[in-house]
Amino acid sequence: MTEKQAPPFKLSAKINLPVPEIIPLDRSLVAYQIPDVKQEITKIEIVFKAGKWFDPKPGVSHFTSQMLDKGTADLTSSAIAEFFDQYGAFIEINPGADFVSISLYSLNKNINKVFPTFLQIITESTFPKKELDQTKESFLQSLKINKQKSSYLASKAINQGVFGTDHPYGRSIEEDNVINLSVEDLISYHFHFMNPYKVFIVGKSTNEIIDRLKNAFPLTNSNYEFSPKRK
Repeated sequence: MTEKQAPPFKLSAKINLPVPEIIPLDRSLVAYQIPDVKQEITKIEIVFKAGKWFDPKPGVSHFTSQMLDKGTADLTSSAIAEFFDQYGAFIEINPGADFVSISLYSLNKNINKVFPTFLQIITESTFPKKELDQTKESFLQSLKINKQKSSYLASKAINQGVFGTDHPYGRSIEEDNVINLSVEDLISYHFHFMNPYKVFIVGKSTNEIIDRLKNAFPLTNSNYEFSPKRK
């Protein structure tokens, strides 16, 4: 075969995808677990139906998500960061259009130590005003820079052209939305919309983790609302 000839057609090799174990947490909430992972690391991802689609006004979903790890009744944002750093774990928060996902990555040997705090920031976040002001200021600075980028302006124009400015997918977060956002907005959104939808576990879970998940999300239906502890 010369270099000008196309390689012979060949069917792709068979791919054996892992089949997740389904762990019931409640009548309406289950965890999907893939335990056979070679690395000594576990990822636990909790998905919520709480994206921008459910925004009462632009920016609420985004800031509620980003503020989850900024403080609880017992822990400050710096204490939370130091705690997870101490155990070589970290949290990833991804707010999206329809869902918000919050993931914990941890070494297997430390998962039982860090998981309770992970649940605490999800269910007991207090959204401190000082932290919110700093988060808003950082967002406004980034927004100012983005408005000078053609890629940002083009994406914004496409979304508005396709969906319209009154549609959740077409709305963008503007300066006035950020400035007028309050702690009360975030608390209300967290209470009404941060409803657990799916749980995904990659790695080995423990009985303690499953029990804590069941106790953290005692759902009786898909419209369960958190009642977080606050001062």
